[in-house]
Amino acid sequence: MATYTFLEHTADVMFKAKGKTLEGLFEESAKAVFEVLVKPQLVWDGIEEKINVSATTPEKLLHDWLSELLYASESKFLVFNRFAVKITRKENNNFELFGSAFGEKINQEKHCISSEIKAVSYYGLEIKKEGEGYTVKIILDV
Repeated sequence: MATYTFLEHTADVMFKAKGKTLEGLFEESAKAVFEVLVKPQLVWDGIEEKINVSATTPEKLLHDWLSELLYASESKFLVFNRFAVKITRKENNNFELFGSAFGEKINQEKHCISSEIKAVSYYGLEIKKEGEGYTVKIILDV
């Protein structure tokens, strides 16, 4: 069951993601990004792409995680449908993410890429602690 929803936005794509943990929020955000590109149920998760990023804030970490996923998708012609994230806090208070994305090579006949994402926007990107979990709204420049 998806814990993200797409919201109305004038020109770009906006979604709100939820997670019980910060890691869960990052995984759900990645799922939403790739649903913009392809139907996740059409993607086989046989290839693992490892991505590690670090940042000074959780918001920058999320931005960089999603940006690296898009870069891997474009440069290696991959689409993903499953994600695993581990976030740690380093001694200097920076955040470090060790992640894996699972998917396959793009097959135009099978995947029918529906949109191109130019970038993940920083505009309004704020992770909020709500109740027993986290939420974020993200805008994708398409």
